[in-house]
Formats: sequence, structure tokens, C-alpha cells
Amino acid sequence: MEGISIPATYCGERAVIGVFQDVTERKKEEERMLHSEKLSIVGQLAAGIAHEIRNPLTSINGFIKLMRTLKGEKEQYYDIVESELKSIETSMFC
Repeated sequence: MEGISIPATYCGERAVIGVFQDVTERKKEEERMLHSEKLSIVGQLAAGIAHEIRNPLTSINGFIKLMRTLKGEKEQYYDIVESELKSIETSMFC
């Protein structure tokens, strides 16, 4: 409730007129807007985190492919690293 009081005179006596308004719907709408803003911020934060993780993964993956062209003797390690990078990428971004 919100209200205001207005001093007045009634039949020669001092009186007060009170005007009150139910603000329940307005308060609910304010809460919905605040909740919506919080969700938006969380979404932006999640997108930023995903971006910060995806960039290094892409670089690592690219360099693994480049190193693979050099044909080292530890070929199995390249497969493992590449497999793990794909696993991280698919589990975090799908």
C-alpha cells in the first residue's frame, strides 16, 4: 500500500483525508523486471566464459594439427590430446 494524508476541515473540525493505493501488481512487475535483468547478466557472463574457454581450445587444437604434420614418434599422444580437446568442447558447448 501507498498512501498520502491531506489535512482538511470537516464540519468545522480538523480532519485528515487519506488516499491509499494498492501497489501489489506494480511491485510484482518490478520483481519480474529485476529477475529478467539478473538472467540477462548471467547469460552474458556464461557467453563470456564460453568465449574465454573456446579460444584457447581452438588454438591448442590448431597447434596439435600443425605439430602432427611434423610426424613425431609419439603419434598416439596427439590422438589422446585431440580426443580430450574434442571431449571438452562437446561437453561444454553443446
